Amino acid sequence: MAITTVSDVFQPEILTEAVQGVFGQKTAFMGSRLAALGAVIVEGTMPEGGPDAIGVTVKVPYFGTLGEFVNNPDGSSITPSKIAQTSEQATVTRDSLAFEVSRWAQGNAAVNPNVGDPYEESARQAMVAAERAMDKRIITASAAAGVYIKDVYSATVPITISWDLVVDAKTEGWGDEQDDIVAMLVHSHTHKDMLKLKDGAGRPLLIESQVGGGPIDRFCGLPVVISDRVPVTGSTMSAVVATGTAPPVATLAGTPLGTWKLHIDCMLSHASDTLIRFSTDGGNTWSANIAATDSGVPVDLIDTATDSLVGVNGKTGLTVAFAAGAFNADNLWTSTTSLKTMSLILKRRALAFWYNRNALAMETDKDIRAHTNLGAMHLYAAAHRYRRIPGGTKAGVVQLVHNVSGY
Repeated sequence: MAITTVSDVFQPEILTEAVQGVFGQKTAFMGSRLAALGAVIVEGTMPEGGPDAIGVTVKVPYFGTLGEFVNNPDGSSITPSKIAQTSEQATVTRDSLAFEVSRWAQGNAAVNPNVGDPYEESARQAMVAAERAMDKRIITASAAAGVYIKDVYSATVPITISWDLVVDAKTEGWGDEQDDIVAMLVHSHTHKDMLKLKDGAGRPLLIESQVGGGPIDRFCGLPVVISDRVPVTGSTMSAVVATGTAPPVATLAGTPLGTWKLHIDCMLSHASDTLIRFSTDGGNTWSANIAATDSGVPVDLIDTATDSLVGVNGKTGLTVAFAAGAFNADNLWTSTTSLKTMSLILKRRALAFWYNRNALAMETDKDIRAHTNLGAMHLYAAAHRYRRIPGGTKAGVVQLVHNVSGY
């Protein structure tokens, strides 16, 4: 049961004002590297739509191109070109954020000022979460099919990122239109490979510089933005290696969400069912125990622990199924990701993020059963990759698919 009575300790009005103050600033979403570098046009003018707007196709406007100068001999005339406002289509999505604050935490913050202002902290975290949601949508739009892609991935002879590979990709993708490239978006393991690259004199090819008031790496002269949200579609897990006393055969399925060094540990000896835990970093951090059987029924490798440090917020993208057999407490199954990743080279204003600023408001309620206060907000937006950048003949994104070392 939830009612809308305002709590004496938790003031929804103050929280709402704090959130509106953060999102109302001109710098809203500028904490995103992609927006700060100019790869993304951010606009908060999307009209009201509500839940019915989810999945609706909207038009994203931009100006077309005038074309090129042509030879015009004396006494002749040419057909004039028009500059017109063109539009492309994008789909509205909704990302939501919900949280609850216990009355104990509220009271502790009021008594102990060193804890910090819960309203300011909630607003700050809401902005960070919104920026991450925007980046996720923008990266998905960037990685969609329909632009030049250089795919050098090999399952047998791995080809990792290199200076020559980036030069080839941007030259093949844009030719003589390579001006105004503002960012290169890479997976953290691609960044690791970049850090290891050196010239003939042993000097690193990845150089740190200052852009927008903060340090940022540059490779091939391009600012490098790191995000593990870049696509790893096509990545697979290696054959499962089982150790211990007569372990049942384990079969993995799904697509790994990251570069996992997966360990699945049997916690209980039993003839048909058991408890297992799993690790994605080779056994350094572990999930909570989850039930499993030898029935062949897949079990989701999702950590149920609060604030999980395993995988991506507890998720792995994988399931495991065990064939018939007795479990023993010394059983261990291991597998490693074979990572296929995409790096994205971006031009200025190659992408658009159109959101509804007015709908991005904090809504609050009170749960009397749990003695907590609830807050939620919804981000209605459309992320779009332009078919071509203004004044150009090509899209502002080049995709590069390759291996990473060690996986």
